[in-house]
Amino acid sequence: MIRRPCSRGFVLISMIMLLACLFTLLFALLTLSEQRSRLVHLNTERTVLSAEARAGLSEAAHLLAEIHDWNRAAGELPSDPVSLNQALGAWHRLEVVSARSQEVTVRSVAWFEAAPGRPGLTRHLEATFRRAGLSFPDAALYGARWVVLESNARTDSYNSRNAAYDPKNPGVEGHVGSNADLTPITLRSNADVKGDLVVVQQAQPSIRPNARYTQTQRREEPLPLPVVPVPADLAGSSSRGDIHSGVPVELSPGRYGDLTTGARGHVVLKPGDYLFDNIEMGQNSVLLVAEGKVRVFVRQRAEFGSNTRINMDAPNQDSTSLLMIADYSTGQKTEFHFNSNCDLVGAVYNPLGPVRLESNTQVFGNVTADTIQMDSFAQVHKDRALQSLVLVPDAEGGGGVRRTSWSSW
Repeated sequence: MIRRPCSRGFVLISMIMLLACLFTLLFALLTLSEQRSRLVHLNTERTVLSAEARAGLSEAAHLLAEIHDWNRAAGELPSDPVSLNQALGAWHRLEVVSARSQEVTVRSVAWFEAAPGRPGLTRHLEATFRRAGLSFPDAALYGARWVVLESNARTDSYNSRNAAYDPKNPGVEGHVGSNADLTPITLRSNADVKGDLVVVQQAQPSIRPNARYTQTQRREEPLPLPVVPVPADLAGSSSRGDIHSGVPVELSPGRYGDLTTGARGHVVLKPGDYLFDNIEMGQNSVLLVAEGKVRVFVRQRAEFGSNTRINMDAPNQDSTSLLMIADYSTGQKTEFHFNSNCDLVGAVYNPLGPVRLESNTQVFGNVTADTIQMDSFAQVHKDRALQSLVLVPDAEGGGGVRRTSWSSW
């Protein structure tokens, strides 16, 4: 009888190999589980960082809505680290990439606090914000066609949000702009622009000897200067008739015919919106704005006699308290004429008609018109506070801040 060799060694080897395979499989499963756990953890951290970075941009949008002068956004937006998920060690900070009066680009950088074993993840979100709607041009004077500064006429700037105009320390943002292709801006001898000349593409200003300005800015396309509509409730209301007064008069908001005063007229406007066919105030008159904001729409002509003082009692010479706006709803041309030595705290907006400032007249605010004539020694001091004021709401209505672009990495 033949006996078979013992198979105990073969069985033992087989068992060892099987155990090795099982150990290898178990190790692979554990490694895969660990990698999957790390991947899930990594995705979670990325999600947390994205939320942290988005929170930074939301914070920036909220703060920009409260900042009146976007040119100073770099100093107004906080740069210190802030945490939305402090328990997870996630932080973000804001960086201002660029800042202009109507547009600010902000970067939100999110990261995790350094910790053993934590990957050095960061998340960058960058967005560009613009003011919703159209505000006044970033200029002391802006013409749809031509702008002329006669000899010794002057522009400069101030910011009524901070202080009244200081003639000893004027700002240098009194820009003068025009959309015209030919001779958009004319500076006569000794005209002094404390700011830039803003023209479209290759348009050439006419500069006479001894006229001064900082530099020439060139826009790619004309600046939109739309007509501002009269509020529907005001345009549709019944007229309260003409106001012809030789004695002080106080008016309430509403629709009127003509407002006429003789010499030394005295008119007080309560806060609100007004619509006049014509305004004619004699020399040495006074037009005051009661505490609050006033918009005056004019359909045909507004003329102020020499030495008339308009809203000169406004705190800090706040030009946002009085807006004088042309109404073109009837198709008639509107004109604004300020005789010599007038003083105005406010803004004049007449995109389809002329504005004339006679000699020694001063405007604390802005003048925007189809054509602008500044006679000798007239002055316009641009109030930078106007940049925060929405003149024409956008299609969505209202003012505020709108995000126009977005990138991430």
